[in-house]
Amino acid sequence: MRLALTSATVVIAVACGDTKTTSSSPRTGDVPSTNAWVAPCVEAIDRARAAPPHARVAAILSSCRPCGVAWTALAAPSVVPGDVLEIVDACGGACSPQARTHLSEALHDLATEGAPNRPWRQLAHDCPAAAGVDAATARYASATWYALAKIAAGLGAQRASAAPVQLPVPVRSAIGTAPNIPLARAADARRPRWQLTITSAEVRLGAMPTAELAPGRLSIVDAGEPYPGEAVALDAVGARLDALTATLPPGPGDLDGVLVIAPRRLPATRVLEVVRALGDRRAYLAVALATPDAGWADLPRAAAAPLAAAAAVTAATTAQDLADRLASPQ
Repeated sequence: MRLALTSATVVIAVACGDTKTTSSSPRTGDVPSTNAWVAPCVEAIDRARAAPPHARVAAILSSCRPCGVAWTALAAPSVVPGDVLEIVDACGGACSPQARTHLSEALHDLATEGAPNRPWRQLAHDCPAAAGVDAATARYASATWYALAKIAAGLGAQRASAAPVQLPVPVRSAIGTAPNIPLARAADARRPRWQLTITSAEVRLGAMPTAELAPGRLSIVDAGEPYPGEAVALDAVGARLDALTATLPPGPGDLDGVLVIAPRRLPATRVLEVVRALGDRRAYLAVALATPDAGWADLPRAAAAPLAAAAAVTAATTAQDLADRLASPQ
């Protein structure tokens, strides 16, 4: 399989403003009047390219400020709606007063809803270009995607010379939801390339999603069927995994096995049933860090140790229990 950028590449035409404003009226697509931020940003992207994949987004966000403001408020544990709206206004605003009102209302609802991506999905619905998404990437609408899209737009507006950088992104269904995977205190630093998503009813196999950031463009690398991938029969999962990994074998710094994504309450017996079907192929349980990395708070990581098909479990053992064991192997 030859990797290529999806045909639905996000080409960001809305550039970011360079001043901070608290105006309640939206601004549309101001071009920055200074390029002082560009050189440090390009340097940060070069450093990020050599960093562990899970650390790349944080490195870029910390140094790239095309809108003249830091992104800190977007990733704060407790979102302050006014602070987030100041960033959005500085970056060109929403596409209409009504869209800005919708965003403001969704941000205020976070205090009771606890769905951090909902305001950004609302912005993506009302103003796809301002959110930096299209039909192929709307599932990734989030504060982090918004910031990366503005960075790409700013670099494009300044005609910056920056080589593309690939960034792992969280798994998202077509409607933007993510599996509620087990929590862990620590994880493997390597990048998983392939995933098996397990439910009680089916097994799906596909590539882990990867974004590419370049001047004027934020896109998803095309590696076959989008997450969760293709449905595969249990007795064929090993052979199909071999066929797919032959097209994209693990490279230096990549995980030496497939990432098994399972809801934290899924019975461990179901997880190990799939692991046994893999034979001697290595598999790692997907976990979310209890204290997330900066950048993507819900980026799936591999547990610190591989899954063992012969692990002793009962009917009451869950995927979360497996994650706890893998964090503290005996």
